[in-house]
Amino acid sequence: MVMDLYGIDLLHQIHSAYFPRYQLALERGYQQEGNRFFWLYDELHYRLQVLREAILFLNALPLFLQTPEAEKPYKYVIDFFTRYFNQDNIGRSEKQGDDDPYFGDSNQYWKDFMEAMDKFGDEQLLQNLPLFYVYSCEVVVRAIRLYFHIREGKCHAIDRQKFDALMHGGSSLPTSA
Repeated sequence: MVMDLYGIDLLHQIHSAYFPRYQLALERGYQQEGNRFFWLYDELHYRLQVLREAILFLNALPLFLQTPEAEKPYKYVIDFFTRYFNQDNIGRSEKQGDDDPYFGDSNQYWKDFMEAMDKFGDEQLLQNLPLFYVYSCEVVVRAIRLYFHIREGKCHAIDRQKFDALMHGGSSLPTSA
């Protein structure tokens, strides 16, 4: 089965959807800690930082793929995204296994991430560094989607009904903060 690829372009699209909302939040003074919408500014700012970091990481990754240590490229990618899923960033999971609303097969973002992880785990990828890079990008992109899905549910829902369209590259997204 061939996997649909989102690629770095999806991160750019999500960034492009959040940035005008962030600018509008700044114009409206939401960045002031006393403002009742400070949480929205803060979440937009944080997500933009995560996206920018992921884009920069993926742009820099090819420079680090040529290494005598065969496992090093895998480690770079896994270390990059696993830090988002620590307890400080997403809290504790209330449920385990299939009952977990975020890390179980009932969550499409989890299933998409696991699909990319299965491809990424193919030992033959390091024999083809461009293909390794493609699947490294896919793992990171899908990890960010999963992470934002968790933040949307546990921290601050800033996209509500538009979240799925945004995470799949939908273009008709709101620009209001």
